[in-house]
Amino acid sequence: MAIKPLIMLSGRKDNDRSLLRVPQKTLVALFTFAYCEIEDLCIVLVPREPASDGGSDCNDNPLFHLPLSVLSKLKCFETSDGSPTPQELLDCEPPAVYLPNNTTATCIGGLAGVLRWVLGQLGSRTRDREYKALLGFCGGCLAACSESSL
Repeated sequence: MAIKPLIMLSGRKDNDRSLLRVPQKTLVALFTFAYCEIEDLCIVLVPREPASDGGSDCNDNPLFHLPLSVLSKLKCFETSDGSPTPQELLDCEPPAVYLPNNTTATCIGGLAGVLRWVLGQLGSRTRDREYKALLGFCGGCLAACSESSL
């Protein structure tokens, strides 16, 4: 039985379990998955811990409140649910992708890397034109606005 890739995002369900609280990177990733109609992803939600060093203000990384229905087409679980999550993935900062193999495992970290991998691997099964517009040169990077490219 092949192990499917796991995508780790930061966020947590509220106490009443009707809302999801996520940082901006997770919000962008979830929007991209919904926009490109990417389904059947295994997503691990790790709780976002406030900075303990006191040097960071919580306004630097605001949390966004989303309805739990945004996760309805994705296979999502929290690390607190007791589901086994590979330690290699937990050692990364979210967002990250865990790619298991027969002999080794690879992790891809960072928002751009995760989105590029998801669009490259799973985007071709979805809305063709929309996902291709998000990928840049030969599908090896994310597209950038002409104003940000030099």
